[in-house]
Order: sequence, then C-alpha cells, then structure tokens
Amino acid sequence: MEGKKATYISNLVGIVPIQSGPKNDGFPWPNALTPLYRHYTALHRSVLECAMAGCSSIWVITEKRHIPLLKAVVGSYVEDPILAQLPVEFKENFKMKVPIWYASLPARDIGRRDCYGRTILAGAEYAIKLAERLSNKAVPDKFFVSFPHRVYSAWMLQNLRKKVKDANKNFYFTIEGKTIKDGIDVGFTFFKEDFERFKKDFKARDKGAWISYDGMRGLHRKPKEERNTATRLTLDEVFRSATLDDATLVECDKSNNISTWEGYAKYISTSKWYRMPKKVKYFKFNKMKNLETRTIDCGDDYDEATKDDPKET
Repeated sequence: MEGKKATYISNLVGIVPIQSGPKNDGFPWPNALTPLYRHYTALHRSVLECAMAGCSSIWVITEKRHIPLLKAVVGSYVEDPILAQLPVEFKENFKMKVPIWYASLPARDIGRRDCYGRTILAGAEYAIKLAERLSNKAVPDKFFVSFPHRVYSAWMLQNLRKKVKDANKNFYFTIEGKTIKDGIDVGFTFFKEDFERFKKDFKARDKGAWISYDGMRGLHRKPKEERNTATRLTLDEVFRSATLDDATLVECDKSNNISTWEGYAKYISTSKWYRMPKKVKYFKFNKMKNLETRTIDCGDDYDEATKDDPKET
C-alpha cells in the first residue's frame, strides 16, 4: 500500500533579500532599516512575515559589512507570531523560536552578477547547502520570499499559512493582478525544483566580461556595455520561467513601496502605520548568557485608524 502523499510542506525556508548598491538615500545603512514605527523597521516586518508564513528558518541576504548592524537590530531568533498569541498556560508548551541566518553574496558574484534576483537565489542555495550537511531530510522543499521595501501587513498571512505551505501549489501575492513574473517585488514562493530551473536559466544568461575570438590567442575583454550583463537583470528576467498555472494568487490591495523617498513619504502620510505586535519577541544570541530576550513592546500591528478591520487587531 502506497503511503499518503504529504499535503503541506514541513520545511519552509524564508528569504529576505536586501538590495545592495547606491539606493540608501545617502545613508550608510541599508533601506531595510527604514523605520515603519518606533523600534519597528522594514526588516522587522519582513522577518515577521516569514515567521507568519510558517517558515522554519529565515535567511537575510545583504552586504557583508551590514551583517553586524542588522543582527544587532533584529537579533538571531524570532517567536512564531501565531503561537505567541496563545494563552499563557499553553504558550510555554507550544512556543517556537525561528532562527534568523545572515549571509552575503559570494565574493565571485560581487560586481559580476549581483542583481536583486541573484540575492534571492543565493539565499535558497545557502539554505540547501547547509541542510545537506546535516541530513537529506533537512533539505528545504519550498521557499518564501519577503521584500523589505514592499510594506503591507504581515497579518495577511495569518489565515493563509496552509496555502503558503501547500505541497503542490505555489503561492503569489499580486498587486493589481501582477506578480514577481511581471517584475513586481511582492511575496511569493517557489519549490526546490523551481530553484534549479531559475539557477540554470540565470547561469545561461551570465556571459561574463571576457570572450575568445576565432583566430586570436587568449581572452579579450568585451566592450563595457556588454560586460557582466547579469548585474542588470531585473526580477521579471530572473524569474521569467515561473509558472502561475494552478498557483494560489492573493491580491495585496494595501501596500506601499518605500524603496524611494517619494514612496516612503506616501507611507508616512497615510497615518496607518504598521507596528510590532505586543506578544512577539525577538532574541539575540549572547555568548555569556546563551539567549538574551529582546522584548519589543510598542503596540499592535496597526494604530487606531485601522481598528475597524478585525484581522488587524
């Protein structure tokens, strides 16, 4: 008798890509640390979104020089926000800490193929390689991507966790009907098989900076406009082979893109600011005290202006 096929993915890995380059509005820290409210940054929201989706671990991919700062602000663990809402008498038995890993692109990719899409693929590659060293059963089957500068309520995923972790279907947030395949940086999932296809397609489009001409000895440098074309690939070009057939599409009708100053000003002017939930805690690793709790108590996810929505209170 054949065993019953699993309906839900048990090992979902979250990826938070942080775009590198001169896009920080003149500040020495990444845009992921843009404040959304007191003690609550865009990176906090992305980590919370991954934890809300049911991820067993979260990978933050950024520049190497930013890792100590991000780790000091966000920490090394986050509580599962759904289990954190349980009553106190149950919480001690069911609470779960989700580890947060920080990594940077390989040195060989910097300046050659360090586009935003490559940052996502690097996060999946790191998660797979680390798991393979432990056990084949620990290898992740599915990945969830959260973009820090695309701001919307992480609690949208509270009732969508089963759809995100579906073993047979991918999950895509949409904005006006457009997804990551159209170049819209909004949350989505992909399977390990999809990752292998994305990676193969990406390598095929990476032409490098050198070429060997017929009849000429050795390598010759390409013209400047033809060098390292992979650094200029957009999200829709990297994930062009993504399939929406039989996928779960959920419209994200309330979102703000804070990657630009104009978008951030628009978010601030709405007066509907996202806040850290009271019961969710972050942890940072301390070599002397093992785990040191970093409590953030600054209100609910929404302010008074959104109390009419029962899902957000």
